[in-house]
Amino acid sequence: MGASRMVAERLNGPDEFAKFVLEMAAQAGPREPFKPNWWYNRDGDQIEIYWSDEAYVGKWLNHQVTLLYSQEDPKRLVGVIIEGVKKGMERDGGLSGSWDVVRPASGTGTPPV
Repeated sequence: MGASRMVAERLNGPDEFAKFVLEMAAQAGPREPFKPNWWYNRDGDQIEIYWSDEAYVGKWLNHQVTLLYSQEDPKRLVGVIIEGVKKGMERDGGLSGSWDVVRPASGTGTPPV
């Protein structure tokens, strides 16, 4: 039996759905502690850097940089997205090219760990 059919058979109303979700969460086990991380999003040609796993609100700094602020504390910086990475490297001749350093204004965030 396919997974989608098995799910469909178990979801006979909101109570069954809630029970199913709780069962799936229990099978997943406990979450490991968050570790600051980054990844390159090839489709978006961007680097995403996170030093907290909390919910965030993105605010554009410019057409290449989006700052990610905590939803609970809008002054706390929790990540950044840098767009146009491959294009920038091609334009500037690779990592040895001079890239502008973007730093948040004083008091707007904490540096990554």
